[in-house]
Amino acid sequence: MTNEEENTRSLYLLYGITEWSAKCNILTNEEQLQVLNDLRNGTNSRLVELVKMPFPSFATEYFKDFSQAQMYFKDPTFAFKIYFLTENQLRIFSEYMRTVNEIEKSDEKKDEFNNSHELNITLDELMMMNFESIVNDTSSVKRRRTSKIKFLQLMSYIDIDIAKSMNLSCARLFEITGETRLDLEANLNLLNPTAKIMLILYIGLYGFKSHNMEEISNIFFGRNTNLTGQLINFLIPRITKSTKEFSHSIGYRGAAHPENMFEYSVPAFKKLNIAIEVPVLYNGVNEYTKAILDKMTSNYKKTYLVAKYMYKTPESLARNMNLSIAAAKEKISRINNI
Repeated sequence: MTNEEENTRSLYLLYGITEWSAKCNILTNEEQLQVLNDLRNGTNSRLVELVKMPFPSFATEYFKDFSQAQMYFKDPTFAFKIYFLTENQLRIFSEYMRTVNEIEKSDEKKDEFNNSHELNITLDELMMMNFESIVNDTSSVKRRRTSKIKFLQLMSYIDIDIAKSMNLSCARLFEITGETRLDLEANLNLLNPTAKIMLILYIGLYGFKSHNMEEISNIFFGRNTNLTGQLINFLIPRITKSTKEFSHSIGYRGAAHPENMFEYSVPAFKKLNIAIEVPVLYNGVNEYTKAILDKMTSNYKKTYLVAKYMYKTPESLARNMNLSIAAAKEKISRINNI
């Protein structure tokens, strides 16, 4: 981790502060230093209260007393929309809000702001755009990935009322399922440990920066990005759904035994779940166990790790490894005697 990443992670762990980097693009340098000093000294200042809010609430409250605030924030989705600006765009917008009166009095400053190449999405366009069209921006692969990740970072702040005001497609689904918001954390909690951590890193939650597939692969599997790509491509389109719909899309079955990992009935994800957990489990065993496993065939090694650490009952092992109950019992008996 870089120093900046460590600081961002620490702010989350110590104070529950999220989206710190984006908030820094709004705060002045002096305000950032003041926040950090107040946090260090235990001073519950207005700025401290603000940065502890989710980004949309933070932006709304921070700008509410600025002369131009009503023009922009009368749109209840605007605080969500500006999260999708680039760092430079957000800084320019914030500086404009702070100095708008000076800009309006000076033709030179007005031209400088209006002609800024950094702010390639004008504020008028942003106000008129449907929020979902921003999330699904297809202008480039990089921009599409960035937009999707930013949406996932804000996902848990979207309740049924906000979804309706933004004309999001999930609003109707909320009415059908009876859920009141998009609960990303609840969706993540339906995943086994490795898949959950991989998505947390990819999205950039809980104070972590957003990692790309190569970075995640290096952490878990080495240089091969195949498994990471399969997981991300399978889960990201589904995890934006309601918890009931997400659970159905992966075939979540829960754990058949207190010491078991979660099981899934959707064949593609059942297979992927095991493929991701097995190499991580192998890396976590001691050297003595590794020496034993390295003498086994790859298939037996896989079965050993699944039976030892994932599905410890004959029934669950049989379901997940396509074995008969008798064969599963025999394998568990052998493994327990190693």
